[in-house]
Amino acid sequence: MLQRLERVLVALVHLHEVSVLVDRGDELVEQPRPRPAQNIGMIVLFPLSVVSNALVATQRMPALLRAIADWNPVSAVTAAARQLFHNPNPSAAIHAGPMQHPVTAASLWSVALLAVLAPLAAWLYRRRTTE
Repeated sequence: MLQRLERVLVALVHLHEVSVLVDRGDELVEQPRPRPAQNIGMIVLFPLSVVSNALVATQRMPALLRAIADWNPVSAVTAAARQLFHNPNPSAAIHAGPMQHPVTAASLWSVALLAVLAPLAAWLYRRRTTE
């Protein structure tokens, strides 16, 4: 188990090193940079992915954290993928709505996020490019 964890950590370090090298290579070419949007995306997505059922079962989390994790869009997508690939889904025993119907919940989260964020992104893009 410890060797497996060590291999995962080494792989993550190598992945980080490659991404740093790619970023440095991009700096040689003068282009508009999408960095601010990527940074905001990571600020939002990192906590969502950590507080989900993707890494650990939510049954052992504190009550507040478990409630957030059970209704998290990343948890719904993870549970839906487990269900669709016929993998064991420990979240199926949870009585929260998204965990009982993960495919429907993942689809609804996707539609809701697109309905809100796509018009917002288009409006911001138009506002920034016409000024």
